[in-house]
Amino acid sequence: MDTQPQPSREGQGNPQNERDKKFIDLSSICLTQDDIDLPLPLTPTEEEPYSPIVDDPVTQPISGTSLNEEHRLCLAEMESARDKTDPPPLSQKVVLDFLLAVWDLVVLFLSPGPVHGLIAMLIAAFWISWLGPFAVIIAFILTRHWLVISTRHSHAATYGAWPSTMDASCPHYSLIVCGSGGHTGEMIRMVERSIRPDELSHRRWAIGYGDQMSYDKVMEFEHSLVRKFGQRHKIGTFDIEFFHRPRAVHQSWLTTPFTALVSLVEIFKIMTTAPGRHTATGSRYPGVVATDGPGAGFMFLLAAHWLKMTFVVPDDFVKTIFVESWARVKSLSMSGKLIKHFTLADVFIVQYEGILRRLSPNEYYNRNFVVMPGLHNRAPKRGNRAS
Repeated sequence: MDTQPQPSREGQGNPQNERDKKFIDLSSICLTQDDIDLPLPLTPTEEEPYSPIVDDPVTQPISGTSLNEEHRLCLAEMESARDKTDPPPLSQKVVLDFLLAVWDLVVLFLSPGPVHGLIAMLIAAFWISWLGPFAVIIAFILTRHWLVISTRHSHAATYGAWPSTMDASCPHYSLIVCGSGGHTGEMIRMVERSIRPDELSHRRWAIGYGDQMSYDKVMEFEHSLVRKFGQRHKIGTFDIEFFHRPRAVHQSWLTTPFTALVSLVEIFKIMTTAPGRHTATGSRYPGVVATDGPGAGFMFLLAAHWLKMTFVVPDDFVKTIFVESWARVKSLSMSGKLIKHFTLADVFIVQYEGILRRLSPNEYYNRNFVVMPGLHNRAPKRGNRAS
């Protein structure tokens, strides 16, 4: 049967003003400001098959993809980890993995040289009295806690709001602790404002099991970096790690110590595991740990403090940042009170002047830190505070 030749697309085109209505506005999706004037592709007509390159440009390679090939691989790998948001069911394998993680931590904490001296002191104290080892352990914990805090205060007084003495040539990654709901949204806004393109950086997002919304928000944010910088700038790499929450909502305080112990072991594992093969750094430990108030944030900062106390990392490494939640207007949250009491944060920031009178001179007030760039001020000394 004879078939009539189909007219070309140009021959059956509509007037320009009507055809423009069918364009997809990709200028805000995958074009930089300098490329907005480039011709845009046509949207598939009803007779044409679906084209993922046109209708779903985010998931398809765009110009300059090779510039961020590692980030694209991270996106694909983390998309495949979507099922990991559900907590693993209790089984023999899970119990074995937990025991192996505990053993790895024991080996890690016993590896530094100064700890070997402590072990020798414990053995010597045992021959004197059975109470001797307990006294040595308590003295060691109190002494190391005081020394780490002293280092933290001295660096804060010397370097100001960002007490960093890390070598810039040493690649490290940032560990970002996500709470549920608004906590994750606040952290993403702060990270979004701090992103610097063309820097070799890695972001490790820590999300609690079962928090599907935080996982979706983080993935959406990482996709947005591709749309914003992906064509002409490097945007670093990222990964997502999951952990059990120290305490669930309405959980009994009697069972909280057990779940907190499980959570602490997983947190140590997250903080002592190097990023994967698709990342921009091979550092085993994070250079920065940031949290904005969820209960798990206290556990992460406590783990970082313990890594310093046991000589696993130097006292001036693994910088800890606590930003009080934007929802706390007049008082600190429970996490904020604990972190402040034990001095676990290198930088402690609140966002409302009503909490300023509760801060010490080593802590900071940053107006509207989440919503908009604020004024970063050191808290006044007690003698200079207004009544």
